[in-house]
Amino acid sequence: MRLPGRLGPLRSTPLAARPPGRVRAGPAAGRRAFSRGRLGGTMAEEAKRLAACAAVDKHVQNNQVLGIGSGSTIVHAVHRLAERVKQENLTIVCIPTSFQARQLILQNGLTLSDLDRHPELDVAIDGADEVDSDLNLIKGGGGCLTQEKIVAGYAKCFIVIADYRKKSKSLGEQWKKGIPIEVIPMAYVPVTRALTKNFGGAAELRMAVSKAGPVVTDNGNFILDWKFDKVHEWSKVNAAIKMIPVEFLILGEVRRGVSRTASSDFWRADFGLFRSLVDRVPWEAVLKGKAVQEDWTFFRKEILKAQEQAVPTCQKMSQQGRRPAWQNRELWLKLREKRRIYDLWKKEQATQENYKDVVRLCREKLEGPKPN
Repeated sequence: MRLPGRLGPLRSTPLAARPPGRVRAGPAAGRRAFSRGRLGGTMAEEAKRLAACAAVDKHVQNNQVLGIGSGSTIVHAVHRLAERVKQENLTIVCIPTSFQARQLILQNGLTLSDLDRHPELDVAIDGADEVDSDLNLIKGGGGCLTQEKIVAGYAKCFIVIADYRKKSKSLGEQWKKGIPIEVIPMAYVPVTRALTKNFGGAAELRMAVSKAGPVVTDNGNFILDWKFDKVHEWSKVNAAIKMIPVEFLILGEVRRGVSRTASSDFWRADFGLFRSLVDRVPWEAVLKGKAVQEDWTFFRKEILKAQEQAVPTCQKMSQQGRRPAWQNRELWLKLREKRRIYDLWKKEQATQENYKDVVRLCREKLEGPKPN
């Protein structure tokens, strides 16, 4: 029996029965080992390609806005999407989740857009680093997790492409690099301490390979890889991590140029009551099956409800609402008149000359000497 290429004939003789000198280590043996590894890699790559093509063929339709994820699997999805757009003359708008995704969209001749122009998506397609039996995902191995979550959160349908290597019974069985958490650079030390204190394990700052220092995301942030040491209730952990740190401010009304702000007084907060109220919520049952935006809305509502009961507020004063000292009443009245004439001009109830006269008077007043 002979395999294609340079592998040569396969021998069925047991290794122990071969005469001395027949087992050789050299360039040929190295080539054979490399070829076997390459075949295994090809199988995995083919599995990713097939999964990506199936996702695009099944879920992408004409006149859709698509969220394009990041990672090696998405490369196959974008290639298949480009083929369908060309063959079927589809009208598809693509929203990227990273610089890599943006380049893929442009290189394949697809229509690039953003959330400003298309804030609601039909489908978001992305990969994953690991998927457990409850469909919990670990994402962010490629460092694009924040934008991926944002885009997925505004999609009506979120499709995850994963081959057989990503499947596990519990998170952490296949993916050994930890859960990626994107943090603002100034906060990575306190967030690291909070993670290990509350949930155990170890959180490490992800370091770059081709540059000195840490990995920096497309958003200018750092990434912590949290290697947990036990199986958690991931819905609760996810909610708790988002609460590091917790800070609420409720803006009050502005009266007489003075801003009153009702601020949470954490010095007098009953954190035991707060924790008890949060623990009473059946997070897993309530959030299961909901989209990311629905999850966030419910989560925010429950946290604010618990805050109202456990965290008192105090009034703070600020002078931000006051006019500058040089803006006296006369100038203020002229500016109001200018605004009034402008509105009338837009309604064709005043002439452009009227408006120009008011603008000139205001400019003269502004350019005059300011009182000490």
